Amino acid sequence: MAIAKRAYRSPVREQQALSTRNAILDAAAECFVGGGYARTTMKDVAERVGVSVQSVHLFATKASLLLAVVERAIGDGDGVTAPGRGDGLTGAVAARTKSEKLRRMRAFIRVRMPQAAPVLRAFRDAAPSDPAIAFAWCEHERRRHADVTTFVESCAPLLRPDFTIERAADVAWSAIISPHVADMLMHGRGWTIDEYVDWAVETFDSMLLR
Repeated sequence: MAIAKRAYRSPVREQQALSTRNAILDAAAECFVGGGYARTTMKDVAERVGVSVQSVHLFATKASLLLAVVERAIGDGDGVTAPGRGDGLTGAVAARTKSEKLRRMRAFIRVRMPQAAPVLRAFRDAAPSDPAIAFAWCEHERRRHADVTTFVESCAPLLRPDFTIERAADVAWSAIISPHVADMLMHGRGWTIDEYVDWAVETFDSMLLR
C-alpha cells in the first residue's frame, strides 16, 4: 500500500515570500503613481525592490501587477477586495441615526482614501492603454457605484424630498465620495486628508440630507 507524502510547508519561507510580494507591490505602486503606468517597466519595479526581474514576473504581466496593486489598495485586509465592503462601510450602512452614519462615513473615508486615491488615478489613466485594464476599470466603477448606492439606500429616511435614491447615489458617487475628486483636491490642490474628509461629509449632509 502506497503511503501518500505530506506536502512540506515552511512558515519561514511563506513569510519571506509574502514579504517579497508586499515589497514588490509597494514598489510597483510607487512607480505607477509617480511615473505612470505606461512609463513603468518590470525592471523598474525589480530595481526599486532589489530583486530579480524574474521575481516581478511572478505576476505574469505588467497589467496583472497593476491590478494586484489596485486590489490591495482597495481591499479590506481579509481577502475581501470588493471596494466598500470593509467594516467601515458595513457599519455606516447599519447605523441607525444620522450622526452615527456620518461619523462612520467619515472614519471609512479617512482610512480608505489616502491609499486608494493615488493608485486609482494610475489605474484610471492606464485604462486606455490596455483592453483588460479598461474592462477592470469599468467593473471597479460599477462596483463602487453599487456600494455607494447601498449606503445611500440606508439613508433613505434622511434624504431630502427632492432627491431620489438613484439621483443621490449618482451625486455621491461622482462628486463627493469619489477617489477622483479626493485626488484632485489632495494631490492637485494640496488639501490634507482631513480637509477633504470634512468637506465630503459636510457636503453629503448639506446637499443630500435633511
